[in-house]
Amino acid sequence: MTRSASPKSYSASPIQQLPEHLLSPFSIFLQSLDPSLSDNTKAAYRRDVLRYLEYIEAQSVNGFEEVGPEQVRGLIDHLRNQGLSASSLNRNISSVRQFHRFLQTHGLCRHDPAQRVATTQPATPRSPNILSEAEARRLVEAMHGVDPLGLRNRAILEVLYASGVTASELVRMCVGDVLLEQGVVHIIGKAARQRTVPVGEPAIDALGCYLRNARPELLKLNADDTDVLFLNARGRKLSRTSVWKIIKSAARTAGIGREISPHTLRHTFAAHLVSGGADVRDVQHLLGNLTMSTILTRDPSSDPIAVEAAHRAHPRS
Repeated sequence: MTRSASPKSYSASPIQQLPEHLLSPFSIFLQSLDPSLSDNTKAAYRRDVLRYLEYIEAQSVNGFEEVGPEQVRGLIDHLRNQGLSASSLNRNISSVRQFHRFLQTHGLCRHDPAQRVATTQPATPRSPNILSEAEARRLVEAMHGVDPLGLRNRAILEVLYASGVTASELVRMCVGDVLLEQGVVHIIGKAARQRTVPVGEPAIDALGCYLRNARPELLKLNADDTDVLFLNARGRKLSRTSVWKIIKSAARTAGIGREISPHTLRHTFAAHLVSGGADVRDVQHLLGNLTMSTILTRDPSSDPIAVEAAHRAHPRS
């Protein structure tokens, strides 16, 4: 069992003083970073992970298998005492998680001690446009009609909450973007940027029911065949305005009095994933956040760890 280092016993040492069992994986990790990452991003990874390695070295850790959540929490407490903001603390946790994923992928460590370390909540009140888990469940389940439009509306609400897509992204989705067996949907965002988002069983069930029982009926009302996923009452592409109206109707039925929009569900999706333990960088990539696209360029569906974390973190998985 490793001993816990107090803030007094920890002082940063130059990288050359790190022992080989820490220095070698760190060097390989830096070399593995995507070349397209900005210099600032690479510097942030280097600084955060080096700080983590220096901290666990101060505790005489002999290998990464000996590191547990208590060591990561100790580092975060130390940094908090140094005055780092909540966003900086969360970035450090995210960097450590990313480093341990690298170690797991290369067989250098079997676990991620940072996975069980909760992110730090900013000292600000909760934004009013984020629903509680109970409110989100009531909103989605408010649409329970069995007619084609009722099945469509339920599928729309499930997808919005399960994937965090915008209204514009939702109405652009095509039938081929839904992979029911894989449990994922393909999203095309701004500037034709594509991403793949895992969605939970309720959303997959609702989409399957809509595709089998509702969409064919709506399509009969349109003489022109279309691959658009969500259709209006005339069998044509659904508009963004219609999505807003569906959400407002569901909110009234669910007894939610405040203003709710598609972005409310987008923010709620992100907040619930993070509070459930998902990595902040993964969540921002799942959202298609352009400011984070240079930080995390991989497709989360190709990373089993990220997909599993997203499924585990979402309340409706």
